[in-house]
Amino acid sequence: MKITVLGSSGFIGSALSQFLEESGDQVIRLKRPDFDLNSPNTFTRIPSDTDVVIHAASCMGNDSDELIWKTNVISTYYLIQHLNMQSCPCLMIYLSSGAVYGTQSRPVDISSPLRPDSLYGVSKLLAEHMIEKTPKSKSVILRLFFPFGPGQSPPRLIPRLIQRIFNNESVTINAHSGGPIINPIYIDDLVCQIAEIIQNPIHTHYNLGGFEIFSIQEISEIISQYLFRTPIFRIQDQPVKNLICRPDLSFKKKLSFKEAIAVTIDKAGYIS
Repeated sequence: MKITVLGSSGFIGSALSQFLEESGDQVIRLKRPDFDLNSPNTFTRIPSDTDVVIHAASCMGNDSDELIWKTNVISTYYLIQHLNMQSCPCLMIYLSSGAVYGTQSRPVDISSPLRPDSLYGVSKLLAEHMIEKTPKSKSVILRLFFPFGPGQSPPRLIPRLIQRIFNNESVTINAHSGGPIINPIYIDDLVCQIAEIIQNPIHTHYNLGGFEIFSIQEISEIISQYLFRTPIFRIQDQPVKNLICRPDLSFKKKLSFKEAIAVTIDKAGYIS
């Protein structure tokens, strides 16, 4: 199968590209700076006989508002316009985010209301809406919940917590539950799930998260064990804002959450 990955140098894009190549697929890696998402003409580099296009390129919530808008919304529009002009339709996989649901007190599923409470979440939801209107290509939207693993760097949540605890900096938690409460997914499990969906795209939307649920306090305490640190918490009395999904795929995990955290810390060089 010929698969084109946009954002192939990113945390998820690089891991996914490697996994697909090792599985025998022909992978075309498109990445910055050669592949400019903000230029409509750049999408002509996608081979016309591509079977699958994976849109893994994205700007996160820590980037500027302008960059988030250009990368997550406008570039997705350019991609859709390009795919609509192709004579051979392909499968499009879009890596969205659980942020489209916004923070909610209960676990979300595909039927839950979409009410993003950040520009990042809004940008991902707008991209989803545009993709859903693409007439030619079949599309599958994957809403990811806090993927983590080796190679990921701050300001993403897990590496940020690792960095703060290693530097003896405080971690902010909720007074009521030690939250927020989340269900992060390890990168090896995530790429296996995405590969499974590529082979058999039964549904148009999936929530992909881990099967273990933790508060930020619990995650910090697990990290602290491997860093030989005592976590410092700054407690705030705020409304509970969680982001948990009911995962749509069952699978045999490669590692438990604690084991995955240990590997992540080790490969980041914190453990000598």
